[in-house]
Amino acid sequence: MKHYNSIDLLKFFMSFFVVAIHTDYDHTFFTGFICPLVVPMFFVLSGFLLQKKMSVYISCGNSNCVDWTINMYIVKLLKLYFLWTVLYLPLTFYGSCIIEGNSLVRAFAIFCRNVIFVGENYMSWPLWYLLALVWASFIVKILIKWKFTIEWILTCGLCFTIIGWGINNILQVEHMDGICGNFIYVYEKIFSTTRNGLFVGFGFVAVGLFLSKWQDFFLKHFAWAFFMTLVSAIVYLYGLPFSKHLLCFCTLLIVISIKLPDRNSFPWYRKMSTLIYFSHMFFVAILIHFFPEIHTGLPQFVLAAISAFVFSYIVIRLMEIPSFFFLKKLLG
Repeated sequence: MKHYNSIDLLKFFMSFFVVAIHTDYDHTFFTGFICPLVVPMFFVLSGFLLQKKMSVYISCGNSNCVDWTINMYIVKLLKLYFLWTVLYLPLTFYGSCIIEGNSLVRAFAIFCRNVIFVGENYMSWPLWYLLALVWASFIVKILIKWKFTIEWILTCGLCFTIIGWGINNILQVEHMDGICGNFIYVYEKIFSTTRNGLFVGFGFVAVGLFLSKWQDFFLKHFAWAFFMTLVSAIVYLYGLPFSKHLLCFCTLLIVISIKLPDRNSFPWYRKMSTLIYFSHMFFVAILIHFFPEIHTGLPQFVLAAISAFVFSYIVIRLMEIPSFFFLKKLLG
């Protein structure tokens, strides 16, 4: 599969905006504009690259290999998800038992619920993306097996996004009676939020699949695509429906149009973005609990970002040593 060096560079820069989100440095105009797009863009990128892997087999009608490709992708995601979930266990139970005051039994029950249905626990908030991506990929697998085209998969993804908005609005209602009220009560107890693979991840992954399939067509009309990027940015500022989907689509189209020559630095960017994304909350937790005088915002962001960068750099260097080969599992 073709490597997109510009995507590796984009992911590297986006990982720092994830740190900005979790250090409450997302309220300036610049970070406030970009931060809400970061995780959606990760979903779109995942869908784009997944379609590239599948397209070889789709073109020759080999449905078994398409199914195998998605299965292997899901297995890789699950391994990564459970590994980082285990690494975050000390923080998870510290938060649940000490901070929230839950008993060990209740903390374990909440942990199991969150691992299966929510994707995050105390200080492991970045992991919800992995679980959401697992469920979104599984839905794509089912729809492809049912002979859905990429266009219909995109339609389904956007429809579930609308349903998610509706459920999210209902969840804001303090009291509701009847069957609808019972349904919402059960849903909230199990899933806690609509921020999951069905109502959020699926729609953005489908956008990536669609762009990957029609990439050549849109690149031929790049002038219009650039114009639409400007329009989508304005629409996004007003918070209109699907503005994030459109802006991520247009932004990725511009990114993949940039041809960067192969260099050894691009695989490094790819590894760094993964490690910074998953590890930075450890450093945020240290700053919050051991250095409370360091305020959220720019000071906490700078320290957490530098710490995560240095940690990731050291881990990548250690991976080159045979006795530390196991560290590659941190990348999936």
